[in-house]
Order: sequence, then C-alpha cells, then structure tokens
Amino acid sequence: QPGPLASLVPVSALSVPADLPCFVLTDHDDTVPEAAKYLVGVGRADCTGPVAQVPLMGYANPEQVGGGLLSRLYSRAFIVADPEDSKRVVFVSADIGMVSQRVRLEVLQRLQSRYGDQYRHDNVILSGTHTHSGPGGYFQYTLFWITSKGLIRPALNSIVNGIVKSIDIAHENMKRGRLLVNRGTVENSQINRSPFSYLENPAAERDRYSSNTDKEMVVLKVEDEDGRELGLISWFAVHPVSMNNSNHLVNSDNVGYASYLFEQEKNKGMLPGEGSFVAAFASSNLGDVSPNTRGPSCANTGESCDNPQSSCPIGGAAMCMARGPGKDMFESTRIIGQNLYLKAKVKTCKPALGHSFAAGTIDGVGAFNFTQGSVEGDPFWDQIRDQLLGEPSNETKACHKPKPILFSTGEVRNSLGMQGSLLWAGICHYIITYHYYINIVIITISILLFLTSSLSQNSTQDLPRGPEPPLFNVTSLTLLPSLSAENAPANKKFGDVLEEVRREYQEREVAEVTFVGANPRNSAENATEHNFLMVERYSNLSSRWQPVLNDASWDTRFYWTKGSRGQSNVTIEWHIPAGTEPGVYRLRYFGHYKKRVPLFRIITVPFEGSSSAFQITAP
Repeated sequence: QPGPLASLVPVSALSVPADLPCFVLTDHDDTVPEAAKYLVGVGRADCTGPVAQVPLMGYANPEQVGGGLLSRLYSRAFIVADPEDSKRVVFVSADIGMVSQRVRLEVLQRLQSRYGDQYRHDNVILSGTHTHSGPGGYFQYTLFWITSKGLIRPALNSIVNGIVKSIDIAHENMKRGRLLVNRGTVENSQINRSPFSYLENPAAERDRYSSNTDKEMVVLKVEDEDGRELGLISWFAVHPVSMNNSNHLVNSDNVGYASYLFEQEKNKGMLPGEGSFVAAFASSNLGDVSPNTRGPSCANTGESCDNPQSSCPIGGAAMCMARGPGKDMFESTRIIGQNLYLKAKVKTCKPALGHSFAAGTIDGVGAFNFTQGSVEGDPFWDQIRDQLLGEPSNETKACHKPKPILFSTGEVRNSLGMQGSLLWAGICHYIITYHYYINIVIITISILLFLTSSLSQNSTQDLPRGPEPPLFNVTSLTLLPSLSAENAPANKKFGDVLEEVRREYQEREVAEVTFVGANPRNSAENATEHNFLMVERYSNLSSRWQPVLNDASWDTRFYWTKGSRGQSNVTIEWHIPAGTEPGVYRLRYFGHYKKRVPLFRIITVPFEGSSSAFQITAP
C-alpha cells in the first residue's frame, strides 16, 4: 500500500459517481473554495551527515564505507491539519536507509520540547526512502552495530536535526490548501528479484494481478487555496539499489534523483536543495522489487544466474549480480529516477468543454453554427465566452490542444459575479485518450475531469498503545577512528591544487581537479548544511563569479582519499551536461581541518580552494 498518508484521500474521492451535476453554486459567505479546507505545509532540510569513513547503511557490508558525496540527503516533511480543531498529521520522507527507533524517539522528544503535544507518536509518520547509500550508525540495537561500527552520534544527529528542521519549516509555512491524488502505471523500471519465490503464492492470488510486481504509482499533490503547487509525495514500489555495493559515494539513489529532477523543474533559478517546492519519492511496498531490470548475471562469465539459488557455476552466489538498464550504476540510477519523475509529473487537464460540445451528435444536433469534430474555435463565441466567464488560461489551452475551448469549466470561480464558492460534487462527462479524441466528436469534446480529496473520517477502532519503547542511555559507542590533527604536504597548504583542470572543455566531458584536502567528517561535525564544492561561472555583466551548482547536484562528484601521515586528497568532478552554457567556469572546494594548538588542544579550522578558470566552448 502507498503508506499511511494515502488514507487522507477517501475511496469516494477516487470513484466516478453516477448522475451527479458537474458543479453546484452555493451561497456560503466563506470565500475560500470548499476544496481548500485544510491547513497544509511542506518543508525540506539537509540530513546528509558524515560522508567519509562511516559505513553505508543497506547492504550490511562493513567494507562499504563512505568516501565522498554524489548527492546530498534530505528530509522532506508534509503537514496536513484541520483548521477547525487540533487534528493534524505529519508525514516525513527522509533520504536514509530506514527510520530507526532511536531516530523516531529523539525526533519526538525534540518536537515535544518545541510544540508540546501538538506532534505526538500517533500523528507523526517517519519514513525512510531506503537508499542503500546513506551513512549508517543511527541505531541503538547491537545487531545494527556490527556492520555500522556502533552508534555514530554525528550521523544520528544529522538525521534527527534534518527531520526536525524540515517539520519546523513545514509548520512555519502552513496555509489554506487542498490535496489532490492521482495514479498511473510505470513501466520498464522494476523486476521481481525473487520470481521463483513469487510462484509459490497460490495461483488464485497470482491471478489477481497482471504482473509479479506492483507497477502503480500513487501521487499526492499539495497546493494552496490559489492553486499554487507546494509539493508532492509519490509512492512507487522500487528498491533504491541502482547504486550497488561497490559504491562509496553518499547519495539518495534513484528515488532521490527523481526528487532532484522534480524540485529543479519547480524551483527554477535555484541551486539544488533550495526553493520552496518539495517533492518526496517515498518508499512503499518495495520488498522484492529491484530496479536492476536487466536481471542477474555472473560477473565472471556473463551467463544468466536467474535461478532459485541466484548462483553461478563458477564463484557461486558471490558472482551473481543484477544489472540496471544503464552502462554503469550511475547511468542506471538516472534512468530509473527519470522514469519515476516523468510519470509523477504527468497530470490531467482542468476540465473544459469544447466548441463541438454545442454541436450535439446524430442522436440530437445542437443549435447555432457549431460543428462536430471541430479543431478550430469561433471568434464570435469566444468573445461572448470571455465576457461572461473569462478567457481560458494558457495552461488550460495548451493542455487541451488541439481541442478549442468553449467553456473552461475547471477554471470557473464565483460564476457570473455571484458571491460564494464553487463546490465540485463529482466527475462527469467522459475520459478517453488523445488518439481517440482526434477521430471522435462529442465524447471527447465534452471531456471533464476534476478530482477532489479530503480528510477521511477515522472509522477504525482505536488499538491499545502498548508499552513505551525504550530510549537507551547510549550517547556514542563507535569503532570509527577518532579525528586527529591533519597535515598538508611540504610547501603546500590546505586547499592548494595538486592536479589542475584543463584550460578548455566541451559538454559531456568531465572537468576534474585535485586539492590538498582534509577529512570531510570535520565539516559534518562542525558545520550545518555545509557545501563541499561549488561550480561557478564568471559573469561579464556583474564582473563576479556566480554559483551554478553545489554538491547537491547530480552532475558533481566529491571524492576523498586518505593518505599517510595525516594527509589526504580531495578530487572534485563536474560531469558537464549537454546544453551547458558556454563561458568561463571554475571549481571551488570548501573544507575543515584539525589543527593542534598549545595546551594539547585540537581546533577545527575552515579553509577553501579553487581551480584555475577554464573555458566551456560550444560543441
């Protein structure tokens, strides 16, 4: 199932009622549309944590430790409340492997200290996206300590701080709004990784479904009372394991890339991770659902190992690995993430009646000079429409094209100047495909679609709460190496360039620079939402360097390599995408190093470095 928040949308809102009028005008004094009867808020905050030396959570491989950053991790919060009473619910989707009991208890403690009993155990829902490339060490139980090297307080703090901050932002920005829900099918993005086990299900059960995976995506959109989009939550069953267990870069995997694409589209002109629109691609029934659509094969021979034991003739199960649709795990992550993003952004049009609606059919022709199947409007009737109801918006025109719009019923507000609000009572007219529309008359011309959603009534019987889970008195217990004083090579200082960029690049090439670096854990433990890198472009207009990308971008990669004698290097890559504007650019690095000072003290010192300027030329 798509998750607890989906219960906010009643089944009745998804069904097609029979014999209902398209809309009803009411004489309520309240000027807020009936559909905008909630208080809604969205928020996003960084929860990345340490990106080096900490084991990554998901594959249970102690050797898979962080060695840099591909994309930042975020907590995304959504609050829905009834403005008339104290009822509210919080849903959080965080870019982490899963939500531990320790995380939940500490988040609830912090919320209680801020808001009293407004946010409690029974109305706060925390969900992890299940990325296998986020820092571990945020559990309080021994089993998880084995592969995570204990309880790592900086990792735990980053997650708790990020979740609480995202809720704070959502709380502070609550406003009148509405919820809309949609569903669709996503293809070519998943396989069942245990097909032989699935066949053990009863035939009667399997016959209920057309596939051995759930291909349905559910999208819950949040908008304010004026129709401005605030955010969305998408639930789709796929494991975020496009990045395999050889990866050492912290990232949010395929679902995180989908969030990145959606937020970049909606927050135009903003750096990644910035902007008010929040898009969460949350986990659902993803159990045995893999994004590695090419299936399992033996790494040493290339033979298929799609068998009940997932084993290879030579090397056994260790050699059997599933592969995604791309040439490597980075490309596979982008392909699957883009599939999710493209499906989630598909939307239906606001309802509108076309000119052919007035022409009638062979069962009964209409009046005046309207014709069936017309794809051109009539200036005379368009002018009358504009005077009475207003001109359809450009968005509605583009969405219904090539149908000429006679009445934009989905945009009617307080019709004919009447005071009051417009209440949509259901769905009426027909819904068909674009291709069918081109060859049909009134059925498609009369398409109307409007989907409302509202908080459902609590019809379930309250269950006993049960015993309170314990919050063990363990502040930090880890096998991570301690942070100590660091050194730069002779005649060098932190941030100096060791290997310089080239003077010129073109799109689809990789700009790369290596610096005298320091352990990234220093930054995670001493800074909030710290950027390790920045791509900047020189503006001739302002004669200044302007930020283009930060380390939340999926086009940049940050690698940390530990050397000997307290030394380390940092390499920054920018995979220059197609369409990059030609110009002069540079890559910047920001870090912190540990320095020994008198009285046996060690302090943390910030530093930065920059590559030389380089040119990106037109292809």
